[in-house]
Amino acid sequence: MDLSIWDPPENSDESSYLANSWQYNLYYDPRLDVIEEDALNEKSCVQVLKILIKKADSEIAELEDDILMLQRQLACEDDMRFVELNKKIANLDSMLRALKNEKE
Repeated sequence: MDLSIWDPPENSDESSYLANSWQYNLYYDPRLDVIEEDALNEKSCVQVLKILIKKADSEIAELEDDILMLQRQLACEDDMRFVELNKKIANLDSMLRALKNEKE
């Protein structure tokens, strides 16, 4: 018979089990270990997920701020290009008028 030291006693007599139960009640009960381990694992996973979610939320907020900044820069550059193009158009328009006036 191959018995492990971690297995509960095989004796079905309740008085015998109660007499030997001190071995299992000293900070370790093999019957509850799996349930407790699962509960601790679940609790740890939940804690890790909460930390990761907070980190992801802060990264998302930073990226959204970066997007807004880039959109503002792009709009500003577009405005500057628009002003430059209007100046060039005005310059070409004045040159065309000058040329038309010379022909007449």
